[in-house]
Amino acid sequence: MPERNQRDRICSMEEYEKLLKASSGELRLAIILGFWTGMRFGEVANLQWKHIDTKANSLRLSRQETKEADNKEIPIPNAVKQELKKLAHSIDGKLFKTKSELLSGQFVKLCSRLGIKDLHFHDLRHTAVTNLRRAGVDLLTIKNITGHKSLKTLERYNRIDLGAALLRRRSSLD
Repeated sequence: MPERNQRDRICSMEEYEKLLKASSGELRLAIILGFWTGMRFGEVANLQWKHIDTKANSLRLSRQETKEADNKEIPIPNAVKQELKKLAHSIDGKLFKTKSELLSGQFVKLCSRLGIKDLHFHDLRHTAVTNLRRAGVDLLTIKNITGHKSLKTLERYNRIDLGAALLRRRSSLD
């Protein structure tokens, strides 16, 4: 039987604002990065200052640092830039001192405390793709930003086009 692990949950702006208001420090930075860049949790948790190119306004990950084993360049949105300015540079070059398991657990506990149901950190990736599409960014550009290997895989994250397709299908049946 094929695995049915596809999720279509996105984080609403209201939920995002609640998360930001109730978080601080590293957890807040992780949420902002996930929401605005669509990076995977592991990519976020392992970010280092060497990945940040302020002149090119991008985050650069090498193929050894991505799930898809390809180099990745991600534009730095203003919200991320503002949060990075608040962060002190560490001697070891890491953005996050907290172990990834603890950071992940903090996110789960925060959602529970705020009454935000069924939101996983990975859903922020879906949200970023959806928001990029809403802003008019084309699929190939999003594919390059997120590092998806194919447009078929990206479709799982693209909630706005799915909604439009369902509406078209429904109207054609009427």
